[in-house]
Amino acid sequence: MTSLDNMRDRIRIAVAKALQPRPDVLAGWEGGSAAFGTTDAYSDIDLSFLVTDAASLALLNSSMNLWNSK
Repeated sequence: MTSLDNMRDRIRIAVAKALQPRPDVLAGWEGGSAAFGTTDAYSDIDLSFLVTDAASLALLNSSMNLWNSK
């Protein structure tokens, strides 16, 4: 595992942990090159989430802000 792979994993895990307690986040997955096992040094991180109709971007961002403040 390269240092870039490690960083991608750390970001993915951090986002998942921040959103996991939210009842309005129903599922999450990684797409793009990582989903096909073809990441390289120029690959971005494509995370997608299924949320309830009541969820909003502001609520999801508040979860990230709470996590970042710890």
